Amino acid sequence: MIASHVTQNKSNNARVLERGTNHNRRFYSGVILALTNPKPIVFFVSIYPQFIVLNSTKNMQLLLLGTTFMILSLIILNVYSIVSNMTVGKILNERRARIFNVIFGVAFIVLGVLLIIPILINA
Repeated sequence: MIASHVTQNKSNNARVLERGTNHNRRFYSGVILALTNPKPIVFFVSIYPQFIVLNSTKNMQLLLLGTTFMILSLIILNVYSIVSNMTVGKILNERRARIFNVIFGVAFIVLGVLLIIPILINA
């Protein structure tokens, strides 16, 4: 699956690199994605209240927690970016992409079996 997708997109990636990229468009696309992503909303609503001290000013606490969250997110996303840039050349190889597909396919099948075993045992 990934191997065929990777080989089909080689020419598309080359075209994007040749034309250059519109950084503003990417930035705004990322902002829209971040604002519409429900995961941070659920995180803020479910996790943050545990760290708020009721007797203290809430605005400063939210500012500190929000800033910490943003800094950690920035660090993690930059690590993702660096690792993906280091590995993209290795994954674009069709043979390696097939191996990658097999490994992750087997892993998902094993996880699926492990998830269904307790259901079958209790039934």
